[in-house]
Amino acid sequence: MSKRFLRPTFTHFVPFNDELGCIQVFRERLMMQHVDVLGKTIELSKSEMIHTVDSFKYAVPEVEKMVRSAGYDEFQYRAD
Repeated sequence: MSKRFLRPTFTHFVPFNDELGCIQVFRERLMMQHVDVLGKTIELSKSEMIHTVDSFKYAVPEVEKMVRSAGYDEFQYRAD
């Protein structure tokens, strides 16, 4: 039984969610594994998906609209 997540036993799955308008990042298990989390043993099944993040991207006009709808009149932005 493993105490840690084994990195090579995951793959990334990154679909675009049209309903939410974002990219969602999942890690998919390639094999079954047992891990200890806060003193409890958890079984992770093969093909189980672990949702790690939602990534939203906005254009400047969208940000400006959100800022104004929140009651602000002015805003500055920086881009890299």
